[in-house]
Amino acid sequence: MDVDLSAGWIAVALRVAVVAGWLGTGIGPTIGSLWLIGFWWFVFPPFIGYLSGEWVIASRYSHPRMMDFGYTSARAELLGGLEYGVKWGFLFAVIGGTLAYLSGTVINQLATRLGAR
Repeated sequence: MDVDLSAGWIAVALRVAVVAGWLGTGIGPTIGSLWLIGFWWFVFPPFIGYLSGEWVIASRYSHPRMMDFGYTSARAELLGGLEYGVKWGFLFAVIGGTLAYLSGTVINQLATRLGAR
């Protein structure tokens, strides 16, 4: 089963940041919401596998990973998901969220200037 990173979820998260920049909702809430998306992405599947007892290596209850390795228990998978969700989810939210938010702000400014003419 493929447990790599999904480009679809990354695109959805970045679209959230662009729309937030367009609407001017604030960069703090934007980064916070993107971090929650990333954290959910890494933590929720192993958590469900841990609770249901249906966890196996490289199953749908594994968190996304870039390298082909696996944990040996559901608890280790959940702790690994927590670590990845905090570290990589926050990094993605700050860098990707800031860039996407700024692009949404620039698009809004350009549209406002063109609409005023």
